[in-house]
Amino acid sequence: MNIRTAFHSFFLTMAFIVIGFAVSAQVRPGIKFGISSPDVSPKDFIVTDQRGEDYYKVFVEDARYGVHAGAFIQFQMGGFFIQPEVLYNSSSVDYRLDSLFAPGSGSNYFRDTYRNIDFPIMLGLKSGPVRLGGGPVGHLRLESASGFSDYDNFEAFTDDLTWGWQAG
Repeated sequence: MNIRTAFHSFFLTMAFIVIGFAVSAQVRPGIKFGISSPDVSPKDFIVTDQRGEDYYKVFVEDARYGVHAGAFIQFQMGGFFIQPEVLYNSSSVDYRLDSLFAPGSGSNYFRDTYRNIDFPIMLGLKSGPVRLGGGPVGHLRLESASGFSDYDNFEAFTDDLTWGWQAG
């Protein structure tokens, strides 16, 4: 699925859902702002060369805090809600790379930086101050920079649009 088709499908679906809820729902718009940190697994790994020999050991040094900010609109009917959101999200991870090919040559340090627009669609139940919800999240990559790009045969994760889930 190309990115244009995905956007059209996403926004068309959201328009039908929003129109359906807006007819008989309580509507509450809002903004979001916060900090976040990526969860990177595994914490260290071995990079091999074309012959299968161990070449580098990579360690996650620090999953740095980033920001997320955006807007949402919540439609509530009774105890049920739907909440589409649009969020800007940035994060970065610091890595240490040790050469196994030349032990004792020292470590190299790199930072990978990611900037995305996220499109969560939260569906859930609300009772008093408690809300439980979950739903799909589209991640549209705006920009990424990798300290590993100078290494031979490095291939960055370059999908423009990916999907995931969130709950809370």
